[in-house]
Amino acid sequence: MLRSRWALIGLLLSANARAEPATATSIWYRSSDRCPDGVAFLERLEQLGRSARLADAGDTIDFVVTLGSKGGGSFGRLERQTERGTVAIREVEAPACVEVADALALSLDLALDPRQGADALPPAPPPAPPAPEVAGGSEAAAPQTTPGVSEAQAPLSAHPARQTASAPAPPTAPSAEHDQAPHVAEAGVVARLGAQGTLVTGVGEAPLFGAAVFGELPLGLVTPRVSVWGATGASTVADSALRMWLFAARLEGCLGPFGARRLYFHPCAGADVGVVSARYAAENGGQDTGAWISPTLLGRGSWSFLERVTLEAQIGLYVPLFSYEVGEPGQVPLASTDRVGVQAAVGLGVAL
Repeated sequence: MLRSRWALIGLLLSANARAEPATATSIWYRSSDRCPDGVAFLERLEQLGRSARLADAGDTIDFVVTLGSKGGGSFGRLERQTERGTVAIREVEAPACVEVADALALSLDLALDPRQGADALPPAPPPAPPAPEVAGGSEAAAPQTTPGVSEAQAPLSAHPARQTASAPAPPTAPSAEHDQAPHVAEAGVVARLGAQGTLVTGVGEAPLFGAAVFGELPLGLVTPRVSVWGATGASTVADSALRMWLFAARLEGCLGPFGARRLYFHPCAGADVGVVSARYAAENGGQDTGAWISPTLLGRGSWSFLERVTLEAQIGLYVPLFSYEVGEPGQVPLASTDRVGVQAAVGLGVAL
């Protein structure tokens, strides 16, 4: 009878444990635009049979995951928050950021496995032998034993990746959407070079087509970019052949980027400085050249379809400070520059 009663109590406790809902693991996730974002990392955990969610501001954090670029490769860090306020840190380096994300997902899976954590605990150290007596009645200091593995380090030590000493707990996590954007402090500064095909309207009677080369270097929340570009176009006005040229250098600054899943938007502002030239074949023919100075506002979208290669497209407005008319003095002008024009471009950027 006593055995049946205890069996019934055990069944009730087991049923109650199964009825309690499992709490999803809370992750503070940070990555660069060339690494898998938080949603992709959660998908990797789901494939391993783990339920997790991205932490919001003020949430209790179970793990902190950081991915970024380092030198010619990628690195990642997994930190576990414990009740004692310590963080067990694991760092992984690999040529591709996708490999780093897979390794950290596997490490997190092992850390969440209580059986793996129990198996990873080392045996307790044997008691220290009594210190031998020495001359003068003094005793030698007993050797210090190695302390046991902490509750945060035990599950992670089962994975062969490198493990470092404990560090202070991270501050309260900001929203997960912001952490999915590139984090310069964690991922490092990445310079980019690229080229674009350009289209300019409002200079003459026909659109101008050309090309541009650029270089940029992220500095915190602002990414400065320097570019050099040129465009040309031809048209026929009043039986006169007209060709326009525009050459300029541009300095601009962009905020962000804003977005996720390798798709980002960058609002930018800058200025062009260069020259505009026109050649026409009227009765006398001629060529005019003038200074070109123009503020520019534009929006740029980018897609990191490869780890270090980004496809981008942009469109914006320019307002030239000087307006020009092309043609012979005292006659009807063949063409003129608009007060507001449109610039568009499509190109590729490569991270160094």
